[in-house]
Amino acid sequence: MGPRMGQEAAFIIIQGPGHDGTRLSLREGITSFGRLPSNDVILLGDLVSRHHARILYFDGKASIQDLGSHNGSFVNGDRISTRPLGEGDMVRVGNFKITLQVGKIDEDGEVGFTNEATADASQHPLEGVHAEHVSRPEGQARVVRAESRLSGPPATVPLDPDTDQGLPANLGSREAGRSKLVQEISEAEQDPRLSTLQLLYRVTEVLAQTTDARDFTEKVLEFTLDRLQAESAVYFRVRSDRPDPVQAAYINTDGGTQAPFISMGVVRWAIAKTFTVFSRDIKTDPRFSEGGSVSLVPEQVSSLVCAPIISGPRTLGALYLARSLSQPFSEIEVDAVEAICHLVAVGLERLQLRVQNLEEARAREALARFHSPDVVERILGEARNEETVLERRPATVLFCDVRGFTRWAEKASLEVVSDFLNTYVEDVSSVVFKHRGTINKLLGDGIVAVFGAPFSYGDDAARAVNAALEMRSAVDELLEGNVELRNLHVRIGVHTGIVLTGTVGSPRRMDYTVLGETVNTAARIQATAAGRTVLISAATREHLDSSIRTRKVGSQQIRGLDDAFELYEVLGPSDALETESG
Repeated sequence: MGPRMGQEAAFIIIQGPGHDGTRLSLREGITSFGRLPSNDVILLGDLVSRHHARILYFDGKASIQDLGSHNGSFVNGDRISTRPLGEGDMVRVGNFKITLQVGKIDEDGEVGFTNEATADASQHPLEGVHAEHVSRPEGQARVVRAESRLSGPPATVPLDPDTDQGLPANLGSREAGRSKLVQEISEAEQDPRLSTLQLLYRVTEVLAQTTDARDFTEKVLEFTLDRLQAESAVYFRVRSDRPDPVQAAYINTDGGTQAPFISMGVVRWAIAKTFTVFSRDIKTDPRFSEGGSVSLVPEQVSSLVCAPIISGPRTLGALYLARSLSQPFSEIEVDAVEAICHLVAVGLERLQLRVQNLEEARAREALARFHSPDVVERILGEARNEETVLERRPATVLFCDVRGFTRWAEKASLEVVSDFLNTYVEDVSSVVFKHRGTINKLLGDGIVAVFGAPFSYGDDAARAVNAALEMRSAVDELLEGNVELRNLHVRIGVHTGIVLTGTVGSPRRMDYTVLGETVNTAARIQATAAGRTVLISAATREHLDSSIRTRKVGSQQIRGLDDAFELYEVLGPSDALETESG
């Protein structure tokens, strides 16, 4: 968020090769300086390191931090590691001078990038520059790239004796700079302690093989501790139910089980500001001088680096490394830690997605046994969104059980009871799904099915009654010819009315349920039915047409209800009855 008009704003003025008064406003965050294009401000000078220094600007306070540069960073002539900056302070980075200024925001909204050069580019073709403003998302740093503006052909030096060709005047310096950069990279690659490529490869290799988040993070800590020779490495996890990040895993260089001392002020800073904290001596770092935990940091582990683990808009945690003051972290190592944190973020998201997919596959398989495919998709969709949605809607509820089952099951063998129940539930469920119903509950030999929720097809009552007739036929076929089951008979009750229905539970255990007096009434109707009988209420019969024949049973007092209920017995499809009578 930029400052408003009338507010004081901090900005820097850069003087040096390619920068003649370039102004850059300081927004909340970090502005890095160095030779490589990955820096926010690119300073192309022989005395500037690839990643030389960074200015940190938070809550109206600025500080400069050297990143282990070869030639150092200076404030008002004094070589520094980290130091606060005040208005008018002059920072020297290589052969560049950077001055901090404070001013009022004008009507344009902010102090931005401007070219303060007064030299005529046509008179000094190699010195005239302009500032290139590269837009980035809110909260990220911006880039100023120095570019030469040439007014005519490039100046040349005398002919090259080997090629007889004129060479651009600035080619030698560019080639020398490139050669020096190649040499630095080559030396870094030859140093085992700085072989970050191998470290990143190991992290990627673990990510491809592991299926457990804790195992993944512990292995990452082990590799990082070994390669970067830190005293300790700690992984912090951000949890929604905790105000502070939680120490989730750690490892010490001596293999001890005692948790290392952590400066939580540093961890909170890195996570809250979403940038890497790098300090050569945390005890003298002005950013944390007021923090109580910093004063307790052991003397031998004063060099720290703490990088946030970020995935998109979410901060998942942080990686915290500590090392002795005599061997502070280098800028290459800090870059390696940031790259590792990026891989860890990818790994944690990937592992979480893998677990979610496995859980959803298991849930889908379990739900498919009791619900139609459309209901399964609704349950899983609401579980992903962690929603609990209940609604009132008309539906038809069917209760089915096997009369005499309990008494028979107490005497029969467990194997026979189990075989019967498995076949019975499978046959009846198949009929319900065929007629686009949902199995709401399994109660031993009792089955509760609902038609019209969560989706209505316009003929819910008719589908429920047709399903009841087909369920009765399926159970009759199952019982037929088995003398041991001769005293068992299916009975079914059906009622139509308003139900309270929806997905309830927790993210770990979601289910689709149907509640209300309509459900209770359907159960009581079923309890009054005789064996092999399908009884329906008058409310259900109102939704049937002439294709289904019924017989009025009369008004009956249903247990638990004050008023007598008009009940009908379903005889079967009209065409089937006509065929039998003919």
